[in-house]
Amino acid sequence: AESEMEHGMGYVQGMADIAAFLLQRLPPAGAYQSMRHLCERPLVRTFFRLDIDEWLLLSTVVSNVIGVHCPRVFAKLADFDLEPAMYLPEWLMPLWTRSLSDGVASHVFSRTLIEGDTIFVRAALAVCLAIEPTILASHDMQVRRTSCMRLHHHVHFRHASGTRMCTCAHRRGT
Repeated sequence: AESEMEHGMGYVQGMADIAAFLLQRLPPAGAYQSMRHLCERPLVRTFFRLDIDEWLLLSTVVSNVIGVHCPRVFAKLADFDLEPAMYLPEWLMPLWTRSLSDGVASHVFSRTLIEGDTIFVRAALAVCLAIEPTILASHDMQVRRTSCMRLHHHVHFRHASGTRMCTCAHRRGT
């Protein structure tokens, strides 16, 4: 109901994942207020408006960032025509709550408070770095697609010297 009151933004499937994530951590009133505040953030509004031109622009930006910082991953994904426009909605519309483990998604949400909306996009770069060994080792398109969608098997945070760092779980066949 709230999403329909906002001009240009309706319900998208990822909203249910975000609401469930928030309700698991907050009382209902706090989860509702948090969801409202998230929906007011400019980048999050871009995710939820489903404007094709905005998504294409966002995909181009993320593609360029991945191409610069993860050129080997970018090249391998491009070999199989896996463009960011294919996996970004799965990552960004539910604000990582569907793709990452609860602990990592909580960390992304916490960083949002400190760093702002861009953490949602910067997390895409961290994820590409984390799945790089699986993507590079795979010669099967289905494994690469699965690696881009089922990130909770690959990405987690480990405490090292009191610092949080993104690591990759190296598993064969995942």
